Amino acid sequence: MAPKKVKSAEVIKKRTERRTWSDDEIEKTIDLLLETIRSGKQIEKPNASSYYTTALDKLNFDHCSSSQLKNQVYHMKQKYLKTREWRDNTGQGVLSESGEETFKGSIF
Repeated sequence: MAPKKVKSAEVIKKRTERRTWSDDEIEKTIDLLLETIRSGKQIEKPNASSYYTTALDKLNFDHCSSSQLKNQVYHMKQKYLKTREWRDNTGQGVLSESGEETFKGSIF
């Protein structure tokens, strides 16, 4: 007897609710990442799951999983890289008119 084919409508994916991050939580997350870098350690070392589990224990956010924290950090990195790319390409006029410190203040 041939195995039954499963239609895509029959496959149920486990979904978690989308988390809304407060400005305070984002700031605390950035502070923890900076603390990690300043201490000479690398982010996500020795492995990502242990790093984010430990980080979540330190941050003590309500209703947050380590995978949500990992995704938030990933998206913050992407935004930072896109902002740096913009600044390095089209944002030079902003730097020459306002200065680097003003630019940094506006993105943070």
